[in-house]
Amino acid sequence: CKVVWIVDPKQRHVTEFRSETLIRVLTVKDRLAASDVFGDWSIEVGKLFQ
Repeated sequence: CKVVWIVDPKQRHVTEFRSETLIRVLTVKDRLAASDVFGDWSIEVGKLFQ
C-alpha cells in the first residue's frame, strides 16, 4: 500500500500514513495530494468538510 488516509470529520483533519513511521496529520489549511498514486490530483483538506 502506498498511502492510507483516515478522515476525521469530528476533528476536521486527515491522518496520512505512508509507512509505519511516516505519518502526517493534515489540517483544514493543508492540501491533500498523492502524486505517486493520483497524478496531479489534490484537494484542500478544508473542502472535505464543507
